[in-house]
Amino acid sequence: MYYRRGFYPRTGQADVPDDLWSEFQRIRGHLSNVDQNNVRQNTVRRDSIIRPSDIDHNGVSDIFGENGKFLYKEKGIVDLASTPVTDMDDRWFDLGREGLVLRSQSRGDVSWIVGASIDAFVTVPLAHASDRANVRLRIRCSQGGLSVAESVGGFNNYVSGCSIAVVATFLAKGGPIEFSPAVSYTELVKMPGSAWSAFLNQANIFAFALYR
Repeated sequence: MYYRRGFYPRTGQADVPDDLWSEFQRIRGHLSNVDQNNVRQNTVRRDSIIRPSDIDHNGVSDIFGENGKFLYKEKGIVDLASTPVTDMDDRWFDLGREGLVLRSQSRGDVSWIVGASIDAFVTVPLAHASDRANVRLRIRCSQGGLSVAESVGGFNNYVSGCSIAVVATFLAKGGPIEFSPAVSYTELVKMPGSAWSAFLNQANIFAFALYR
């Protein structure tokens, strides 16, 4: 689309307010009559321009779940402190089992953007200078398995807690879809006599879809 002003004010004079407003409307009309690729005319209707939070799903994004609420959840220490990760060596634990799961309805082929974060800690400082452990975070999708993206944090004799986050993209088809964080804990070095375990302090997750 090429655009050029239809008139200019005379030298030293200001625009006439009515003419200026008409000019703005002419610009808006041009922008509303082309699609995103600027190829075809009359492909963007003004009645289709709505807030992304519209519950009728007429917009280009989904940010609400099956219950009509924003796709965000969190869990605190009260809920997760009883779920130790010390027995998850080299395995992934789905926090959806603890209720930290987002459920929505994908309206068609679409990219979902999902982010999650956790706070983790060890119960006591690692006793030996060689003691080390890692905690990893990924995102599980009911349509795409575990995310490729992964975040890693660690503990040692000087670090007893960590906060990590990850953002992942999933290509989904139409239908029900679920997202939840998944964590894995690995003790790299634990010297004889060392007595410590790791717990999740807090975790959260959010998601939204981007349609064409």
